[in-house]
Amino acid sequence: MPGSAGAAAGFERSTGSTAGALLELVVRRPSVAPAVAVYAGVTVLSRLLARRRSAVAWQRDASTR
Repeated sequence: MPGSAGAAAGFERSTGSTAGALLELVVRRPSVAPAVAVYAGVTVLSRLLARRRSAVAWQRDASTR
């Protein structure tokens, strides 16, 4: 897939800054730690599932053509 390596690098930078911001938020406001844990769990799970299912190609909907 062309350009996928660049896209992956972009996600890593974004993920790193997001993780840093979430950590800073928890340090400043410990009461949000459960919400941050849920957010992180959902994010990790969705990325793992998306990576696992990436081999599936979407089919074209020809019903309206």
